[in-house]
Amino acid sequence: MKRIAILLIVAVMIIGGCTKKEEKTNMKKIDSTILPRVKEQYMSDKYFTLGKKVTYYLDKNMADVGISSLEIFLPELELTRVDTSNADIYFKYDASVSDKEEYYELHVGEKGIQIVYKDYLGARNASSTIALLAEKDKDSYKVPVCTIKDYPDSMYRSGLLESSGRAWKDIDEIKEDLVRMALAKMNYMNFHFFDYMGSSIRYDSYPMIKGFGKDNRQYTKDEIRDLVAFAKKLGIEIVPGIEMPAHAQAILEAMPGLRCNGDIPNIWVLCAGNEMTYTVLDNIIKETAELFPGKYIHIGADELDFGDDTSWQPAWMGCSRCASLRQKEDLDSERDIFYYMIERIYASVKSHGKQMIMFNDQIDISVPVDLPRDIIIHFWRIAIPGRGPVEGCSLERFLEEGFTVINSYYPETYVDFEYYAKEETIRLWTPLSSPEFDKKYASQIMGGEFCAWEEHPHFRYTLPSSITLYADRLWNHTVCDYDNDYGKMMTRLILGINTPKNFNVFKYLGSVLPPRDDVNKAYLDKIKADDEELVKARDNLLRSLKDNGGYGSNAAAVYMECIDWVLENR
Repeated sequence: MKRIAILLIVAVMIIGGCTKKEEKTNMKKIDSTILPRVKEQYMSDKYFTLGKKVTYYLDKNMADVGISSLEIFLPELELTRVDTSNADIYFKYDASVSDKEEYYELHVGEKGIQIVYKDYLGARNASSTIALLAEKDKDSYKVPVCTIKDYPDSMYRSGLLESSGRAWKDIDEIKEDLVRMALAKMNYMNFHFFDYMGSSIRYDSYPMIKGFGKDNRQYTKDEIRDLVAFAKKLGIEIVPGIEMPAHAQAILEAMPGLRCNGDIPNIWVLCAGNEMTYTVLDNIIKETAELFPGKYIHIGADELDFGDDTSWQPAWMGCSRCASLRQKEDLDSERDIFYYMIERIYASVKSHGKQMIMFNDQIDISVPVDLPRDIIIHFWRIAIPGRGPVEGCSLERFLEEGFTVINSYYPETYVDFEYYAKEETIRLWTPLSSPEFDKKYASQIMGGEFCAWEEHPHFRYTLPSSITLYADRLWNHTVCDYDNDYGKMMTRLILGINTPKNFNVFKYLGSVLPPRDDVNKAYLDKIKADDEELVKARDNLLRSLKDNGGYGSNAAAVYMECIDWVLENR
């Protein structure tokens, strides 16, 4: 009996060894088949089938985001939690699996999927990869047998989306952007909702601050809470973006007493010497902090000197209240007053449990500055002459002074206009590439953020590209070509996973980043397809629109418009 038991053990070991060897032999290392590009991918020609009813096992609740995001990515699945490791999808927490944050391993076998994740976002990232690998097969999904090991090169991966008095996006549109950002493994969204033309959120303390347009449109607080909760399910933290002490036109119109009292009219900058200014700002920060439970608040603090017209500049030097403040606090210059205000705002942000982010351009970093080093600097550019400090200022100086930085270098990360970031610019850019700095400070660069300001009609067909392209550059600092394979991967992420795998919509638009001039919807001179191919591409989009629904349907409809435009104008 003992001999039989030993033989059985040996047999099991041999069978197990053969299975592992066979799987390893059948796995081929290949280039990434999804975006953002994964670090390592080994693929087989076999598949695991996810039926309509799928069981999953969580060893720790921090993997909840892996399930909540997967439910949004693949809404047709009915996911049920089980207490057995014999589940279709098995989440296994292992803090020691890698020294890289957000690391995950995806092991797909013919009988199930195992995810090894290092942390909260590692679980979400794995679910994004599953969704992008999955192929629709009637009422189920096929996931290729594979092994993937992956992690991001940048820890802060974000996009700035404008929805303030300057622009408006419906909540459902923002949710669509969030789904696409989460699939592309971004982890932050800078929601810039308060600017010089108004606030898209109604403040209970100051309901007189106007909203968007003639009808003063504003989101309700319940809508914002719902949006924040939706983003959390996707593993994205919404960073609220407000503006102070400049860009204050809407506040000054609502509360004229916060203007400086000198002879120079001012429509742009708050009075630094009026104590009521700080009460108002603290109340705004307090309500903002209550609505957005994340770690950060972005206070803006850019463009203090906005133009040659003195009404768009600080009036502090001619204001009696500011004169009293200067004497009391020993403030010699306009820059000193600005730093004083930033210190007061910083104290308010900190008192409400948040960490402050601010733009860089009004800090004279040519000399050491007495500002707290836990302020995160959002670097976009050195001020142009006449609009702030220039001489001796640089990204490297902020790093030398010990600040942590988010890189949104202008124009490489700005997607509003044709003459801003271009396809080739984006292909080569990373948060560590430009502007240049000594790479010994690389660890102080948190990551990067692309910026979509104002309201442009072209965002309907260019913003999905911008999200995807920048997500890949933030996840991967290695350069790649925007070839046909890249276009196919982009198409699938943007239009939805039911899109045919070999379909590249950008082949019919002339670029992975369509024109941003609000006139042309494609680069006609770069399109090689004939009319018959274009009509076929349009039919593919119709199929995608019908099959995908959800977040991909709007993009599919818009790209159909673009192809119609090509057919009409070529």
